[in-house]
Amino acid sequence: MLGYKHMVHSFPAKPERHSLLAIHGFGASGQSFRFAAPMLTEAGVSIVAPDQLNFGESERPEGGYSLYLYAQLTLEASTAMELERPFLLGHSAGGKIAVVTAALFPDAFSGLILVNPGGFSVLARVLLLADSSLFRLVDTPFFRKRILSRFRIAETVEAPEQWEAFCRFHGENASLDIDRSGLRQSVRSICMPTLVIWGARDRMIPRGTLKRIGRDIPHAKIVVMDDSGHSPMYDDPDEFSRLVIAFLEQDNVSRIPEGWSPPGPHTPDQSGSGD
Repeated sequence: MLGYKHMVHSFPAKPERHSLLAIHGFGASGQSFRFAAPMLTEAGVSIVAPDQLNFGESERPEGGYSLYLYAQLTLEASTAMELERPFLLGHSAGGKIAVVTAALFPDAFSGLILVNPGGFSVLARVLLLADSSLFRLVDTPFFRKRILSRFRIAETVEAPEQWEAFCRFHGENASLDIDRSGLRQSVRSICMPTLVIWGARDRMIPRGTLKRIGRDIPHAKIVVMDDSGHSPMYDDPDEFSRLVIAFLEQDNVSRIPEGWSPPGPHTPDQSGSGD
């Protein structure tokens, strides 16, 4: 796709009622959705899940990464797999790609599902440090074992291949940031049906992220899975699948988190955009 080699995982449903183009998170692959696939495909939901550039069995170029590129690759995957206005699903960092793709190519997709998405929290400030001269200090065993290990983000780069993927983003993180890329206003223009599934026990992305999602996409339905963490499709694939199916079938899936209220009118802020 676009000159890059990609691995695409497919979970077909027969007969097919809906198609879902799923985008995995950092350090993962299209196999991230395999546990939810049996219930979804049984309900007539076909899943196409590419390994994203720099991950899984897809190509790992040394540079040139940006949100624009990932969005174009996502659109190209939909076209190459002959999907007709699929629903777009993104988990974690894949949620950031999904929301940007939906903003840039709204006519290509029927709806948007975000699962504990990146792009809306202050974690971006940490990632942007990796583009600075401080990276020489970060890229040392001492820093990773004694300092980085104290932070939640360390879980995403524990394995050597994950750290290598992180290093390939060096110098590119501003281009992978919604605010620095100038795409925040485009995200706020999203009007397609949107579902946010949030694992309440997420140790990676702060729960306060839900408030910014509510400000940026005020029509989104927000559903909290109380017993799930950062990856609800792993922790409770049956409940996760039920919520996705209900959304695709336009049933009522709203379950507002306890203690959370809809935000007021949007006011510009300078907070980070998430991972």
